[in-house]
Amino acid sequence: MTITSEQIRAALGVLKWSRRILSEKSGVNEKTIQRMAEGSGVPNTGAKYIEAVQNAFEKGDEKSIIKFVFDPVPGIEIYASAEVVEKGLADLTTDAVRIAKILDAFQNLSPEEINRIQKEYPAADKKYSGNKINILSDLIKTDDSKNDHQGSGEE
Repeated sequence: MTITSEQIRAALGVLKWSRRILSEKSGVNEKTIQRMAEGSGVPNTGAKYIEAVQNAFEKGDEKSIIKFVFDPVPGIEIYASAEVVEKGLADLTTDAVRIAKILDAFQNLSPEEINRIQKEYPAADKKYSGNKINILSDLIKTDDSKNDHQGSGEE
């Protein structure tokens, strides 16, 4: 079966490949890859280009490969090295802790504290247009970063 534009976008995202990287790995021009990924359904391009892109994804890189599935619907399967799986689990744990901190802080945030944060971190206010959760997320990341440096003896 022939891969779809949606599968190409999904595979690019999962592998964190740019169109340039896929172009280098597949031998297909970057503009052609862009057209293939932007569409919907089976790309309107030559079969040799679709096959080259599919083969590049199925060869993957040193950490992950993609297999395309078509039944019951088009999709992808991800095969990752143990290192990638372990890092993913560690990242999920870190993200869960960060989300818990954000939710706790969000529940206890008064309008006065929001104003103080927006004044103290004007770049965050512009970046997030007052989105409290994202501002808090950045503040918690900054706080975590300070704790990491303190614990390691770095300044």
